[in-house]
Amino acid sequence: MMKLLFILMSTVLLSGCIYQSVDYKVIKAAEVLCKEHGGVNYINSDFTGAYSSRCANGQYVNNTMFIQQLNIIEQEIIIITGGKE
Repeated sequence: MMKLLFILMSTVLLSGCIYQSVDYKVIKAAEVLCKEHGGVNYINSDFTGAYSSRCANGQYVNNTMFIQQLNIIEQEIIIITGGKE
């Protein structure tokens, strides 16, 4: 039973369902949040939809910071495009 559970968990972890891709808004948010910290080192996105990032100087950017910045970016997009992406 433990062997089966181990195989199942390994398959799920390696299948890519734990980590998700990010879109241009998340990339832009990370760039803005890490601008004063040497740029973006990496961005994480997990299956819950939470984002985090590590800046080049080691500064950690959490999900709350991402949500705040994504809201600003969404408003900028609405103003620029008139609500059409």
